[in-house]
Amino acid sequence: MKRILTINFLAVFFLCSFFSADAMALGIGLNLTGGGGVTEWEIKQDYSPHNKYDEDVDVARGGLGFILDTTVAKNSLFNYRFNIGSEAVEYDIDGGGSFETKGWFMAHDFGFGIIKKKNLRLWAGPELRLSYSQGELENNNNIKLYMATIGIGPVVGLNLNFRKNITLALKVGALSM
Repeated sequence: MKRILTINFLAVFFLCSFFSADAMALGIGLNLTGGGGVTEWEIKQDYSPHNKYDEDVDVARGGLGFILDTTVAKNSLFNYRFNIGSEAVEYDIDGGGSFETKGWFMAHDFGFGIIKKKNLRLWAGPELRLSYSQGELENNNNIKLYMATIGIGPVVGLNLNFRKNITLALKVGALSM
C-alpha cells in the first residue's frame, strides 16, 4: 500500500512540474538508480558459540524516485543535487543464502562544474547517501531484517541538455557505506 501511495504521489508531482512556469531556477525530474558492489560484513550472533565471523556479500540495488538539481544547465561553478525515492536491494552471501530488502534512499550531491557549456555540464564532488530498508531471509520467514546505511564518497555527473526543458543526467560514484 505504501508503494502505491508513493508512486501516485511522485506521478502527480511530476505531472504538475511539467506545467510549471519557465522562471523556475531549479531542475526537477525522475531518478532511476542502480548500483552494485562487494562488501564484507562482520556478523555477531549472541546464540552461537562462535559468535563472530566475516562474510563477503555481493550487493545489487535498483530504485526510482525524485531528483532536484540547482544547476542543470547553468554556467555556475557549484551545484546541489537532491535525490529521494524507493529502492530494492538484493544481497547474495558468499557463504550461502540471499535476501532482498525494500525501502527508501536519499542522496545529497555537492558538485563543482568542470566543463560548463550550453548543452553539456560535467561536474564532480562528494555525495552523502542515507537509506533504510527491511526484508526477510529467504527460506526463513521468522528472521526479519532492518538495515540503515550511511554512505559517503566521490561522484562524477554529466548533464546532457537536449532542449530547453529536457536534460539527461548521468552520475557514477564510489561510496563507502
